[in-house]
Amino acid sequence: MLRFNLDFRAWAKQGRADRPMPTLFSGREIVGAALNRLLRLAFALVRNQTYY
Repeated sequence: MLRFNLDFRAWAKQGRADRPMPTLFSGREIVGAALNRLLRLAFALVRNQTYY
C-alpha cells in the first residue's frame, strides 16, 4: 500500500519527517500506523457506502 498508493506514500513521508529523531522502529511504526489508517478508512467507506 505504501509502495503503490500516492496518498498513503505522501502521508507516510510526512509522518517520518515530523519525528524529532528517527528510531530503529520508525519504519515498523509507520507501517503499523498506515495499517490502522487503512482499516479505519475501509470501515468508514463501508459505513457511509461511498467510494474512495
